[in-house]
Amino acid sequence: MEKRRKNCRKEHRKTIKSVEKSTERSAENYRKRKIMKIEKLEEKQLTAELFDQFERFQKVQKCWRKEKGEWCIKDIAFEEEWGSSEYQVLAECLQNTVKTGGVVFGAFLQEENSEKYRLAGFASLEGKKIGLLGEYLELTSIHITRARRGEGIGRKLFYAICEAAEEKGAEKLYISAHSAVESQAFYMKMGCRETAWYSKPAVEKEPCDCHLEYLLKGAEEKKYIGMNIYETCPVFCGKTLYLEKTEMADVDDLLECYSDKKSVPFFNADNCHGDTFYYETRERMQQAVQFWMDSYEWKYFVRMSIKDMQTKKAVGTIEMFHREAEDEYNHYGVLRIDLKSDYEKQDIAEEIIYIANRFFYDAFQVKKILTKAVPEATERIAALEACGYQRAKAKLMGIYGDYFCNERRAD
Repeated sequence: MEKRRKNCRKEHRKTIKSVEKSTERSAENYRKRKIMKIEKLEEKQLTAELFDQFERFQKVQKCWRKEKGEWCIKDIAFEEEWGSSEYQVLAECLQNTVKTGGVVFGAFLQEENSEKYRLAGFASLEGKKIGLLGEYLELTSIHITRARRGEGIGRKLFYAICEAAEEKGAEKLYISAHSAVESQAFYMKMGCRETAWYSKPAVEKEPCDCHLEYLLKGAEEKKYIGMNIYETCPVFCGKTLYLEKTEMADVDDLLECYSDKKSVPFFNADNCHGDTFYYETRERMQQAVQFWMDSYEWKYFVRMSIKDMQTKKAVGTIEMFHREAEDEYNHYGVLRIDLKSDYEKQDIAEEIIYIANRFFYDAFQVKKILTKAVPEATERIAALEACGYQRAKAKLMGIYGDYFCNERRAD
C-alpha cells in the first residue's frame, strides 16, 4: 500500500511539473503574441537596412514535382541563403510593389528589455490584377526570419494579405510558391490549391515553383464546392465563351460543328462504340443531342455547349464525367472537347481548359482530369501544357492513347 502511495505521489509531482512547463510555454507564447505587431509599410521604410538582422535561410531535402500530370515528392537537396546583394534587390522590388499600387506588410517583434521592434517577417501583394478575367492579385513574397518560424507569424501575414486583396476587389490570390515540402505544407494548411490559370511570366521566371491559388471571400468557385451537378447544372463563364448544358435548341448550331470534316479528326470517339461524331443531317444531330440530354438525366455524363458570348451561338461541346473503373484511372474526370475547326486555336482552347480547371474539380468531385489531344492538335496541346497538363502515364483502358492529365493538388 505504501509503495502504491509513493508511486501516486511521484506521478502527481510529474503531472504538476508538466502543468508548470505547459503554463510556462503558454505564458511565453502569450508574451510572443502580445508584443508582435503587423504593419503596412511605406516605400521609405523599405530599405536594405530594414533586413539587417533578418535571416532568410532554408535547407531543402525534398520538393514537389509534377510528372505525367500528377504530383509527387522527389529527393532534391539544396540550401538557400540570402546575402547583402539579395536584400538590396529585395528592397528595390518591394519599393516598386508599393509604387505600383501594391502593399507590403511587416511583422515586428519587440526586443527583450527594449522598446525597439525587430522585423520577423514580411509579405507583399502586387497591385495589378492578373488572370483571364482579372480575378487574381499576386502574393509575391512571404518570408519569416529563421529564428521565428513556427510561431504563427506567417499565418498572420497571410491573412493580412488576404484582407488587402479583398479590399482591392480580387477573387483569388495567385502564388508562385517554393516547391520545398515545408513551404508547400504551409500553403496547403492555409487552404491554397493548384491554380486554375497559369501566369506565363511567373512560370518562365520560376518553372520549378508550384503555382497556387487561394479563394478569397468573393470567389465564384465557392458556389460549386459540394454541389451535385446532376441536380443543378449552372452556366460556367469565361471571358469570351461560356458553357451551358446542351439542349435541343442548340441542334442547328452544333450541326455546323459536327458536319465540319476538318473538325472530325480532333474529336474524341474513344469507347463510343464506333460513333465518329460526324453528322451530316439535322435528324442525326437531333438524335445525338437527345442521347446527351438523356445521359444527363441518367447521370452518365454532362454534355455542355460551348457558346460564343457575342453571338450566343454554340461552336462545339464539352463532355465531362467522373470515371469509376478498376484501373489506374479510377476516380479521374474525363473531359472531351469538340470544336468547330475555325475555333481550334490555342487561346480558345486555353479559355475552355481554364473554365474546366476552375470549376470542374469541385463540380464533378475529382482531383485529376484526363483529356485527349491527338498529335495533329498542336494548338490544343500547347493550350493544355500552358494550363498545367502533361502527357498521361498510360493508355486509357490499355488501348486509347494521346491523353493528357492534370492533378489539382489541394492538400
